[in-house]
Amino acid sequence: MYNMMNLTGAILLLISLCYNFNLASFVIEIFWIAASLIGLYKYVKNRSTSAKN
Repeated sequence: MYNMMNLTGAILLLISLCYNFNLASFVIEIFWIAASLIGLYKYVKNRSTSAKN
């Protein structure tokens, strides 16, 4: 749930940067999106392997 909320917040902030662009904030939000996607991937991967056992 945390990673999903984190991803949603980062995407919304990225959208807001379209109106008032700031390169530093843009780069930080890209890293937050990447971290959230990695966390979600690991969660789904661990959940699918535990369901098989």
